[in-house]
Amino acid sequence: MQNPHLFVLSHSFLNKFLYTEIGIEKNGSPLTILSVLARLGKDPWAEAEHCLKMPQSKAVDCLARDLLKMEVYANRLDDARHAASQAIARLHSSRKTKTGNSSAATAKIGMALVFCVFALGLGFNILLVTNLPVKLLSSNPNYIGSW
Repeated sequence: MQNPHLFVLSHSFLNKFLYTEIGIEKNGSPLTILSVLARLGKDPWAEAEHCLKMPQSKAVDCLARDLLKMEVYANRLDDARHAASQAIARLHSSRKTKTGNSSAATAKIGMALVFCVFALGLGFNILLVTNLPVKLLSSNPNYIGSW
């Protein structure tokens, strides 16, 4: 698995795509990409990742074929393609947002590294000021040291 957080629901960058409302069911409830893929027996997160890896036009065609299997889009190819096109556009915009978030994470790691180097330097400075290494390493019991 390339990205362990990919399947964590609340943190998945795929949510924007998977929860895209693409229609209204006869009972009035919204139809989402997630519900379509799940009803077809597909893993929605794996399908979303698969759509990211293929060219955008091919991903639109694949998703439109899946939408045509739903009663809402039965025999409405143009509408299915339009909905699929909008959903795939959201998927690709989510990927760009995810990339932007990784640079923020990199900045946080950099700041943590700077803090660690500062703390190590401060600790080393304290050791030098107190002459603790000299006191510990001195084998002369009469060593007074310089303060």
